[in-house]
Amino acid sequence: MTAAFGGVPLLGTARVDGATLGFVALAVFTGAFSGCGAVVFRLLIGLFHNFAFFGRLDWHYDANRHTAAASWGRGICLGASGSFWFRWPAP
Repeated sequence: MTAAFGGVPLLGTARVDGATLGFVALAVFTGAFSGCGAVVFRLLIGLFHNFAFFGRLDWHYDANRHTAAASWGRGICLGASGSFWFRWPAP
C-alpha cells in the first residue's frame, strides 16, 4: 500500500499527515538542540568552577567528588559579599 504526501500508512488503517510528521521532526530537533545546549552549559559550569576555586582554566568537573579548599580561601565569598554591599547607595 502506498500513500501520497498527505498521509503515511501507520498500523493498518490509521494515517499520519504531513503536519504531524513535521511537528514530530521539530520536537526531535528541539530536544537534540536542548541536549547539546545542556552539555555546553555543563562544560561552562566546570570552566568557571575550576577557575574560581583552583585558578586554572579546565573544562573537567565531577560533581560526585568533593571539592578541596579553594586556593583563594574565603576571598571569593567575601568578594561576592563586598560587591553586593558596594552596590547599595550610601545614605
